[in-house]
Amino acid sequence: MFLPGRAAQQEKQEKRLVLKQIEQWCELLVPERLRSDVVVSVQEVQCGDPQCSPIDTAITIVFE
Repeated sequence: MFLPGRAAQQEKQEKRLVLKQIEQWCELLVPERLRSDVVVSVQEVQCGDPQCSPIDTAITIVFE
């Protein structure tokens, strides 16, 4: 049986996993002694400029 909601759910879950993986890669780039005080945020953003890709990945690293 075809359930369109299921495909969308699976795609959303896969996207979450990929964003989490990028977040972990970024954390590995931070020196170990600073990792406990760092917050990494990864999100996809749409670009309205026709010269850039339609979706970009924005990474924010905040040291507390």
